Amino acid sequence: MLEQDDLASRLRAAGDRWTTVSGTFRTWRDQPLVTRAFMEWHGLDEQGAGRNRMRAVAVHEMPDAGPKVPVEHLLRVHAAERGRRRRAEALSRVGEMWMDDLVVVDEPWFWSRNGHRVQTNHGDRRTSHGGADFFLLLTPTDVPDGFDLSATDETETVAGRACDLVVATPKERDPRGCTPGAEVFDMVSGGREFRFHLDQETSTLMRVTKLVDGAPAEVNEFLDIAFDEPVDDRLFQPLT
Repeated sequence: MLEQDDLASRLRAAGDRWTTVSGTFRTWRDQPLVTRAFMEWHGLDEQGAGRNRMRAVAVHEMPDAGPKVPVEHLLRVHAAERGRRRRAEALSRVGEMWMDDLVVVDEPWFWSRNGHRVQTNHGDRRTSHGGADFFLLLTPTDVPDGFDLSATDETETVAGRACDLVVATPKERDPRGCTPGAEVFDMVSGGREFRFHLDQETSTLMRVTKLVDGAPAEVNEFLDIAFDEPVDDRLFQPLT
């Protein structure tokens, strides 16, 4: 069985083991469970205890307790140059409609389209944009800094790829709050139990599952994926 140091080495090297990616990416979450994990992680409760700590948490990060139905997004995604260039196009959205129809990133530039409205940062590095962060599962360099990792004897096929199942537990956060957490998977912060499906060939993450009391609360995963195939440069052209 792999030791933690071996797993850490694999994760840190994953971003150098592919040149391009194309695939279908799915995000899913049970919002009440995600909210519960968030509140526990930040020392809050439903009666408002921990308000002093809440002042240190960005308001926009606090997830709403609703909706009651699971939130699910399907994206058609492409990446090149270790994620510096990427594209995420919405195929379907359930339970949350704020997401953009299309996000294109060619760092430091981004463009986003929602309906007929296009936004851009005009190359300003101080301004970034969410919606195309699927690449975090392809470049999991910071994961070992924030999680204790334990291999299992289990394997499973995810997105057509043979994967090792890894148990991950967040490390104790440092006083400055700099220890990486669920945000390294583009998830809402919080959660004390995670499962990784680690691609045996590239060491990228094909699926990350956040568990709350043993139940899935949040899942980010590839449904299909192709590595190192030609990707048309026009996919990363500015939106107009």
